[in-house]
Formats: sequence, C-alpha cells, structure tokens
Amino acid sequence: MAGRLDRRTFLKIAFALALAAAVALAARAAFRFVYWRNHRDEEVAGWMPLGYVARSHGVPVGALRRALGLPEGVADRRPIEEIARARGMATAAFVAEVEEALAAVKAARERAGQ
Repeated sequence: MAGRLDRRTFLKIAFALALAAAVALAARAAFRFVYWRNHRDEEVAGWMPLGYVARSHGVPVGALRRALGLPEGVADRRPIEEIARARGMATAAFVAEVEEALAAVKAARERAGQ
C-alpha cells in the first residue's frame, strides 16, 4: 500500500512535531524572560495597563488595584490614561497615584518578608 504511512515514519513525524513544539515553547519562554528582565521597574506611563505596571515592578496586580481602590477580580486591560479619564482625572495625577500605590504595595511586601 503505497499511500499509507508505516509505523516508523509515523513515529518520526510525531517526534519531529513534538520537538518543534518544544523548541517553539522554549523560545517563547526565553523571549518573555529576556523581555521582562529588560523592562523591570519601568517608569509608569499613561499607555501602560495596570497589569503591565504590576508585572514590571514585581507586585501582584490585585494588590496594586486594591491600593488604588479598584476592584481586584476584574480583568481590566485599559491603559492608565483611560482609567484616569473614567475617574475624571488628569493622566499625570493618576500616574502619581499609581506610583504611590506601587510604593505602598512594595513596602507592605517588604514588611511581610516576601
């Protein structure tokens, strides 16, 4: 039967696909590691969502949202400038609030020994 794959060929193809998937996932993990290592403790800007800010500064996004008086369990990807606009604030004023909240969360984590 010329059209069918024998077992050995099938296993070679399956192994190649599994190897390609493993390489792709490892490359993705490496790129993410390098990206976040180079973007650690970035200065807060209006274009950043709170999740990005939290990740850059190594704090839980829920703790940052709590410190800002925002609901914790919400998956909110709006940038800081949109959140400020919704609160009726200037972006710079809300950025200052975010920076204060970051400092408070980091201080609380240090006191807790984390």
